[in-house]
Amino acid sequence: MKKVKLSKDDSGYALIFVLIIMIAAGLMLVPLMLVMTAGLTSSQLHTDRMHRFYAADAGIDYGVYDVIHDVDLPALIGTETNFVLGEVINNCGVYVTIQKVEDGNYGLTSTASNSSGTTTVESSVSVTHFTLLDNAITSPGSVTIQSGTTIAGDVHCSGTIDQGPNVQINGDIITDEIQDWPTVEEVSAPYWDDVLNLEPFASDTIDIGGSDIDMGPLLREGILSIINTGSLATGTLQGTVYVTGDLEIGQTNQEFWLDLNGQTIYADGNIRVGGKCTITGSGCIIAAGDVTFQPLISSSPNDFILLMSVGGTVQLNPGGDYYGAIAGDADITIQPGNSLERTQPPAEGLNFLDIVVRTELQTLTYAIN
Repeated sequence: MKKVKLSKDDSGYALIFVLIIMIAAGLMLVPLMLVMTAGLTSSQLHTDRMHRFYAADAGIDYGVYDVIHDVDLPALIGTETNFVLGEVINNCGVYVTIQKVEDGNYGLTSTASNSSGTTTVESSVSVTHFTLLDNAITSPGSVTIQSGTTIAGDVHCSGTIDQGPNVQINGDIITDEIQDWPTVEEVSAPYWDDVLNLEPFASDTIDIGGSDIDMGPLLREGILSIINTGSLATGTLQGTVYVTGDLEIGQTNQEFWLDLNGQTIYADGNIRVGGKCTITGSGCIIAAGDVTFQPLISSSPNDFILLMSVGGTVQLNPGGDYYGAIAGDADITIQPGNSLERTQPPAEGLNFLDIVVRTELQTLTYAIN
């Protein structure tokens, strides 16, 4: 084996190599650390921007909720409502502005801020509320439409629509579930307020007696029958008629006219309207239980009748064209040659709580700044 012997001139070379490597590493380390710092800073800024965007978008969602539910919205076109979210989202404070552009259209601006900056999201939306008065038939359950029936207007139900032969529906059929069907308490409360200070009506019968009379406001604790034992005459409602039991109208005795006159008849029980009664005028007939509606009708498209069963079934079989709306599980039978037509309710004077049952929201614009 040959031995290699280092000369004296080779001593110290290793140190030089180490120093060169250390200097080169030092020269590379500074820019490398700068690149790493810049990368971390950029990543943090990107994360902050994403957090601001999500927070601002959440602010838009809060604003949309207020628009849908009509919460503290600006009343006049061009005016604004401003609020700060009560919670911090993604470590961002969020400030929301809602501006009324026109009826049903709103501009939303949501600004989210954190330590590194501000992000703004702008959106415009259009919202349309549909109430019990907007459809020909609104049902939280199912609807049965007997043969030969013509319906002019939309039909909205959560269940099924059972149609007989030769049924014609001139309107949209909507089968989305109704989420906010009102309770008996929600419907009855405003009518109870109308009569709570009245002395209860003592008799279980109102007899028109062959002479035109005014009825209401009236509170009857128990059952009530409205009849006529005399010649043809008219009973005209002058206020809310509230019955805590069952109500029967025109089931027996002589014929008479009942002018709803924009008022409401409400019963905690069932309501039956028979063929001895001819209904005229606009108004509401509402029961917590079932409504059986079989009177004659003398109405025009200018009239609007709402029949509503809050927790039961509406059975409609009138003698004449029906103008208005039906709400509740419905069994519809229209005599040949007649129809159910949803007309425009009176702009004022109809004593009814206009309850929203469906909302449509359309996003018109969406931009991030």
